Amino acid sequence: MSYDNPEKNWILSDMDKMLDLLTIMEAGGFQIATWPGSGVYPDYHPVVNEFMDLGYNTSCFTQPYEPLPEDPAGIDPMQLLKTASDMENASINQIRRFFIQCLRAEKFCDGAIEGRFKDGRLLAALRRVKQIRESM
Repeated sequence: MSYDNPEKNWILSDMDKMLDLLTIMEAGGFQIATWPGSGVYPDYHPVVNEFMDLGYNTSCFTQPYEPLPEDPAGIDPMQLLKTASDMENASINQIRRFFIQCLRAEKFCDGAIEGRFKDGRLLAALRRVKQIRESM
């Protein structure tokens, strides 16, 4: 598995590990990040480190910028899944790509993962994975 040779399929056991994070994130009072001190860098909940590890170091990893066969023709993959409601019909590979796009965004903008949590997309994506997984 590498950037140039990503996994073709998301292994079910890796998908299940990602879904374990949903339980933590949905818990009452969950706070994904705080901004201590000068507020330049977020202090993320440990679940974010697990999310990063599962995204980069398991079969969840996929190429984040390439179109998929199920993508609408002529639309940049970075312009898909822009709202929580967009997740409702997303394919499992579109969700995988979204997760990796979240991780890449964090490298360029501290707090990007928190933003995707606060706007509902991260939870909606995890819930979509759960829905797909339960139908398998």
